[in-house]
Amino acid sequence: MAAPEPGTQVQYGKRAGDHVAEAADRMARSRTAGELEKLEEEVRAALAKLDAGTYGRCDGCNALIPEGRLGALPWATRCVDCQARLRH
Repeated sequence: MAAPEPGTQVQYGKRAGDHVAEAADRMARSRTAGELEKLEEEVRAALAKLDAGTYGRCDGCNALIPEGRLGALPWATRCVDCQARLRH
């Protein structure tokens, strides 16, 4: 491809934007796939706890996880206090 004449404006057309959009889409899909894999692991762990008879017990302190928390996040493995300690 020849260099543009001095003083002319370079035009990228649709292709440059398409490539940026494709790259952004791939990044979003990759991030979403990773999040879904993590969620699948958490759900499988909760199902294993259900089979073992330990579902609803905190992995940190062994206390019962409140129904409200399990209703909102059925795969929760820690009570709110233990989960908060993990984040700090």
